Amino acid sequence: MKRVKSILKVIRFSWTYSIKASGKKIWLLLFYIVYKNVHPIINAYFIKLAIDVLVQVGELEQSEIVRRIAFILIAHFLITAWDNFSFRHSLVISQALRRRLLTSIQVDLAYKNASLPITTIEDSSFKDTYTLVKREAGFRLFPLVNQSVNIVAGVITMVGTSILIISFDPIYLLIILVLQIPRVILVKPALKKITNRSAISAKLSRHWDIYLGFLESIKGSYESRILKIKDVVNKRLLSLQNRTVGLFEKTESELLLPRVGRHSLPYLVCM
Repeated sequence: MKRVKSILKVIRFSWTYSIKASGKKIWLLLFYIVYKNVHPIINAYFIKLAIDVLVQVGELEQSEIVRRIAFILIAHFLITAWDNFSFRHSLVISQALRRRLLTSIQVDLAYKNASLPITTIEDSSFKDTYTLVKREAGFRLFPLVNQSVNIVAGVITMVGTSILIISFDPIYLLIILVLQIPRVILVKPALKKITNRSAISAKLSRHWDIYLGFLESIKGSYESRILKIKDVVNKRLLSLQNRTVGLFEKTESELLLPRVGRHSLPYLVCM
């Protein structure tokens, strides 16, 4: 229950912040994703129409067969044209939303930081947290928003599809729900590791900024020559680079099997 509340809070934040950053584009993106989810059903419906015409060839007049086939072809052409437009337009909206979210979060973080007491800003624990938020928000906010939109679109699609499946045979709905359980079991432990290592990565990133800023500044350039510590700082930067990249590679390697299993296991169960 606690996890569900957390997910709902994330979805609510994603929607409100997206609307603040880009207006109502988030709703149009939701519409495109829902359409993409129901697209296979639309294709299946057109196949059914074509099969119905073929089955009734001996029963219908030739003019009626031509009329129905013409309707199917024209409708299929319009749907295909709409598919191309919606796909390309959704990409445009996604890219625009990504840029707006990135710039908006940077401005909001800078404004919030300028409003805090100096003692808070200079606190090392706060610096680690702020560095983590600043570094992660740039490339994690849009995937978070995109995932939230997909969750909402998935719920809408699931409700509509469930109604359709139940009207056909309720047992199929139960099978689909059971097959989702392994996906949750496999990924949950890996997500905990990501959360713990993000804090470590934030601290390494803050140290990286300090050393790199030292070498790039005029004051640091003078001090490194006078004290002859340029090589020392450079070695520490390389060490931080190896630790940061190593942490990332270790996390991604540990996520590889859960990700593969999450997507493969349901198919294996069905075989």
